[in-house]
Amino acid sequence: LKGIIDLLTNIQEKPKYIFLENVKGFSGSQMIEEWHKCLKENGYTYKQYLVSPVQIGVPNHRQRYYIQCERSDRWKDETIIHQEIVKVEKNGVQKHLVGEYIDESLTADDLNTFLVSDEILQKNWARQVGVVSKADTATHCFTAGYGRIFHRATGSLLLTRESPEDDSVEQSPIDRSNMMQYSGQLRRFAPKELLCLFGFPSSFEFPDSINLENQYKLIGNSINVNIVALLLKELLVGDVKVGCNERLQVGGTKGHVAEEIDGNLMQLYHSYRWKMIPNCTGRHTCRDHSEVSSIPPLDLLKGIGIAKKSTSEFSASVNAVVDTELKEYQFQLPGRADKVHVIPLDTNNDTGMISFAKEDRGAYAHTLNTPSGFRRKLACIGIEVTSTDVRLDENFSQPTD
Repeated sequence: LKGIIDLLTNIQEKPKYIFLENVKGFSGSQMIEEWHKCLKENGYTYKQYLVSPVQIGVPNHRQRYYIQCERSDRWKDETIIHQEIVKVEKNGVQKHLVGEYIDESLTADDLNTFLVSDEILQKNWARQVGVVSKADTATHCFTAGYGRIFHRATGSLLLTRESPEDDSVEQSPIDRSNMMQYSGQLRRFAPKELLCLFGFPSSFEFPDSINLENQYKLIGNSINVNIVALLLKELLVGDVKVGCNERLQVGGTKGHVAEEIDGNLMQLYHSYRWKMIPNCTGRHTCRDHSEVSSIPPLDLLKGIGIAKKSTSEFSASVNAVVDTELKEYQFQLPGRADKVHVIPLDTNNDTGMISFAKEDRGAYAHTLNTPSGFRRKLACIGIEVTSTDVRLDENFSQPTD
């Protein structure tokens, strides 16, 4: 940082923006005072944050110090370190489960690579390791030492026990008196899973020349892309809001493509807890099934304030005249006992809710469907979707065994 201070003081053409990330302890150090002094002397005002990914729903504790700097008087009255970065709308921030970031494509050989050995579990200090399951909503901070040191201070281990997936370690703590009872059930998170937690795109890969320990080291010294993206957006564009009027990236794991959602679909996504259907891209089932199964689809949407379709980018770009009223289509398909309810959520009919009705029980299985899943799923069951209509596909041929 001293090098940056010297550079900033001496260069003639100073940058308009500066963005810096550091560990939590930097916020109370002597060095930060020198940094503040340098910024003021060179015409910068700044806004500071001390925040963690869990605050935006990502299941990982990683509190870090961030400072946004602009060469203007934009933040001339700023003196505090902010503890939050989002203005949460009425539905709040969706808490994501650890399981949403797990790579289900890992082979048995892959899993053995990350398994904690019995030799480790037999150690007395093994009782102090951090442990989470797929149903938890937080993990310990992953550091550069995760690949070689077993301790909660370097990151959590994943428990792959046979109990129901909704059984979190937070709700049902493990018995630490004898860690050997978890032999074969505790493993480190794979680098690809940690990269997903850190917000890296699913396409990111390490070169083959970087071994496993160094991959962990690089990730531990890295940043959370989700947090940095929000703060850079505020710095370069304006105020940040996580809510229905912004975009959210979903998918990227469990066989789902990474894609962005907004509008009604994002509002629905934030209103209830959803989980990806493995290897069925763009389709999510509701974790709050017991709460919503008795509610008809249209009533469910209107109950969370969705009364009209969102304007899609397509219709907006061509200034098309479109019907914005929510419309529910019902189909009784040949060979299916369940009636299918379809409600498009945008004006181009690219996203929507597909619900399967158990008429005899008055129950519904609701699914949320992103652009990669909505039309694809309906086509698979003989329902054709266009930008103006949803109807039975007359040319559909039911697959046979």
